[in-house]
Amino acid sequence: MTYVFIDRTNGWVYAPEAELGRPKVGVSEILLSRAEEYFSRFEQFSHIYSILKNAIDKFDTPLSGLAVDLGSGFGNTVIPLLSAHPDLRVLATDISPDLLAICRREALKRGLADRCAVVAFNAERDYLKQGIADAVFGCAILHHMVDPMAHVRTAVNLLKPGGRAVFLVPFEAGNAILRIAYTSIHEEAQRRGEDGAALQFLRGIARDVEVRTHRFDPAPDFKWHQMDDKWMFTRSFFERAIGEAGASEVKIEPIQAPEDLFTRQTRVVLESYGNIPSTDLPDWAWKIVLRFDEEFFSDDQKRDLPVEAMGHNHQMRGAVDHGNRSKRRSAGFHYQPPIDHEWEVCHPNCPDAHITRPHKATGCLIVDFHISVLRSKARPIVVGRRTHAYRRLRRR
Repeated sequence: MTYVFIDRTNGWVYAPEAELGRPKVGVSEILLSRAEEYFSRFEQFSHIYSILKNAIDKFDTPLSGLAVDLGSGFGNTVIPLLSAHPDLRVLATDISPDLLAICRREALKRGLADRCAVVAFNAERDYLKQGIADAVFGCAILHHMVDPMAHVRTAVNLLKPGGRAVFLVPFEAGNAILRIAYTSIHEEAQRRGEDGAALQFLRGIARDVEVRTHRFDPAPDFKWHQMDDKWMFTRSFFERAIGEAGASEVKIEPIQAPEDLFTRQTRVVLESYGNIPSTDLPDWAWKIVLRFDEEFFSDDQKRDLPVEAMGHNHQMRGAVDHGNRSKRRSAGFHYQPPIDHEWEVCHPNCPDAHITRPHKATGCLIVDFHISVLRSKARPIVVGRRTHAYRRLRRR
């Protein structure tokens, strides 16, 4: 185990040593050096939980034990889960240590940090032991992945028998309708000789949906895998991915009501994504969008054309062979106060916290690494505030 110190304000974030120096492909600066800006724009703790609650309420038993959250960012999922479920512990993961520092800060503010550990790594790599989690969440993360199929398999393998995985993702069907509508608006704008920020932004969204649907390079000098948002999803993708992973009960549930679906989503696109007042879009353009809501589809059909949806599944009991765990060593993630870095010290609540020698505490939050990671010497590293590159701390 290797841990990462983010800064004196937000506390400690951990990372496996194998992540050190790896490039963060397809991760823009707004998720790194501009993480605070991203947090201020997209913090939606209450809204996200109102969506998740629909899936959680369908669990066979109350949510408790250990949840692994993949792609936690600044904690849009983590904070409401911890707040609403006092018997739950959460392992929050993300490729951006900067976002995880904010997640930890928000947990500390609310007195939730003793049930939360934050770990920085690329979720497409398999660092965590299998069969450890009562639930796995992946909210708005799969579309960032180069290989989301592998990510789903990893999530399912993390589950204990009977555990559940929940994903919140953009769906191809509803976004394809928006692309058609926005393309029609662009063609009408050309015919009228009109232009403007709102019209240009919708034209860009139509192009973005096209690239993410077919996953081709948008320009000779800009590759598809370098984009922040890379995928749109389908029901068949989830059925295939979850079936291959040995899970069952695949359910797809739209998160938006069908009434005025495309009109409401267009307002979100302009105001939330583009920071453009929806009133800047001409009336004739709104009429084009409205036709897709009122003329072309019934509300029943729009339920089958989600723009965003939850995909969740149930791990079949005993379906996955997690291997011989006796061959693996165990070590927990532990909160590390800023002390002499020669020592490994547990969370203060750990029964072994009084031990004043290097040790592997096993009674703490949260999770075990694979043996290949545990064989690496534990060393503290720091995330540079400007370079955002991992570098080792020298012992003073």
